[in-house]
Amino acid sequence: MFVRLAFAVSIHVDPDILIIDEALAVGDVRFQKKCVDFMRAFKDRGKTILFVSHDIFTVKSFCNRLLLINDGKLEAVGDPDEVANRYYQLMFPKIDKVQVTNVLREQSLKLNEFDITSHYWLNIDMNETDKQWGHGAAWIKHLRVGGIREPNLFNWDEKLEIEVIYQWDTQAVTRICTEHGVIPKMLVGFRFENSQGWVITNFASSTLNDENLQFDLDENNECLIRCKISPMKLASGHYFITPGVAIGNQDNFFPVKEYTNLIHLYCDTSIAVFGQMQMNYTIEVLELA
Repeated sequence: MFVRLAFAVSIHVDPDILIIDEALAVGDVRFQKKCVDFMRAFKDRGKTILFVSHDIFTVKSFCNRLLLINDGKLEAVGDPDEVANRYYQLMFPKIDKVQVTNVLREQSLKLNEFDITSHYWLNIDMNETDKQWGHGAAWIKHLRVGGIREPNLFNWDEKLEIEVIYQWDTQAVTRICTEHGVIPKMLVGFRFENSQGWVITNFASSTLNDENLQFDLDENNECLIRCKISPMKLASGHYFITPGVAIGNQDNFFPVKEYTNLIHLYCDTSIAVFGQMQMNYTIEVLELA
């Protein structure tokens, strides 16, 4: 109640600079919605907000510039995605021994070959991405995106496909399972965001009841996975896909790798969409009087 009262008082004096320290972490959902609505209106009026929070997704979607404080010192400042990525790097530091293994291992699995005249695949160079964080016990060796047109375009009624070759270090996985009490199962997922950083949806193996996805990491060290995404009917604009890998199950897992905004696509459609996504719906007149 003290935080809610302090927030109410501060917004009614019409300040030029508003400092908010974890105000959204308290109160019910209606209070949090009021806070967000006011902050956006305050920002639209050209005023300054200093927003202190550990909620990375909220600060990324709301702030134009981030400052990361680590152990009382300024760790990073600048672009929200880059600073957020540095935050995760501090939370989940890499292991040098695992990093060496990642570089030296050659892949034995291969992506299927298609007739290039009928299929276009966007191949992602995993060696050039620097926006990543994680322990490093598992990683992506090769990734490509299908169902799109050059250059990186897709329509709102087109299906997308993502093919990925994952690799992992069995010894590093065993250490993680022992230290963090998780089972040796792989979880993979793809976070789908718009250009403002708002999460549209997630495509995660943990939500699928498929026994083929529950393989044991002790018996193998490489796998090829394909994710098929139905048409999402999105508004035109830029979208970003972030692949991630974790070990464990849906209730108890440890994240080992994320490639922030690895895939950049543009939804190319002339159909007007009110909001971010259009769903199938009907509106009927049932009765008149």
